[in-house]
Amino acid sequence: MRENIGETGVVTEVLPETIMVKLKRTSACSGCGACKPWSDTEMLVEAVNKVGAKLNDRVRLDMESQVYMSALAVLYGIPFAGIIGGFAVGTLLFNHLGFVDIAPLAGFGLGIFMAFVCHKIIKAAEPKRKKEKRLRAAAVEIID
Repeated sequence: MRENIGETGVVTEVLPETIMVKLKRTSACSGCGACKPWSDTEMLVEAVNKVGAKLNDRVRLDMESQVYMSALAVLYGIPFAGIIGGFAVGTLLFNHLGFVDIAPLAGFGLGIFMAFVCHKIIKAAEPKRKKEKRLRAAAVEIID
């Protein structure tokens, strides 16, 4: 059995196949880019409309926890690997070139640069990810 991660919110717009749902921001939402910030306490999420929800309906959204955890791994794991890899390569490279005193600092700088590059690559892949329905939240219940 697959575990789902669910939130409830209000439908603010109905599109041909999807709906826009306003939700309360949680600590799990830290700017991954899957939603649009509405305010400091609320966010706007595009979800597949599996239940025929209409404007102002209160709905429960679900996303498989496996998909959610995979998204978190990409969002945080890849830039972290960039930091570690950049630090290691930068430190080794500058040591090899004879700049032993600044090697750790250069490694740190290269690590931060690599995290930035990884983040830009992830953001560039965002339009393709948005087309995949399995990676979207889905409205699964209308709540009275």
